[in-house]
Amino acid sequence: KDIVMRDLKPSNVGFDQHGNVKIFDLGLAREVHVCPNHEMAGSLRYMAPEMSRGHKADLKADVYSFGVLLYELCTLQKPFTQFKSTDAFREKVVDKDWRPSLRAIPSGTLRRLIAACWDRQPNTRPNFAHIVSTLTSLLEKNDEEFDIHSVMHRGPVSAPSPVRCVESQSVVRKQPSFVTPPMPTLKENVSACYTTISSTTAATEASEDDHDDFEPRAASGTSPLIC
Repeated sequence: KDIVMRDLKPSNVGFDQHGNVKIFDLGLAREVHVCPNHEMAGSLRYMAPEMSRGHKADLKADVYSFGVLLYELCTLQKPFTQFKSTDAFREKVVDKDWRPSLRAIPSGTLRRLIAACWDRQPNTRPNFAHIVSTLTSLLEKNDEEFDIHSVMHRGPVSAPSPVRCVESQSVVRKQPSFVTPPMPTLKENVSACYTTISSTTAATEASEDDHDDFEPRAASGTSPLIC
């Protein structure tokens, strides 16, 4: 069945008990042929422009959301944070097609893929079969530019907990040390993203709506940006 999720975003992607990447919270998912018209659903930051205008969602709406998700995975930066209200977001992103710069992403193939995914026009966005094919080729190439570490760094982690010495039953406290753990490589991030969209082909029935999901009416006035 062709199911459009309508709310693909980082907080709805996670791991099962075996470490496999999975999509969670299908409360807004619908079969394409029963998607209602004139209904916005999902998180505005990841919502396709046509959905924010109240048009019917199809699979290309999820492609747009995936493009924003892929950007976030590749840069470790949440997009569109400068827009503090729905009105400001609509004016720049929806009406004027503003998108974040992709210059921080070293792979030209990834830059082109993300740009295609979040294109204004649904018909010009790639389908998921093309996306999977592109990511598969990238993962198999093992290019130097693709295997670099993330452009961002984590802050210092908290001091380690005391370690109990089993033989003496005494507590040994390690000296506090602030370590910057190795960040996943760009390749590892994209590999996880690839696994995510590959798993969507097995999606079946959608679950009931969750009370936390965004099922808004037409926006009136200035309201906070829903992310």
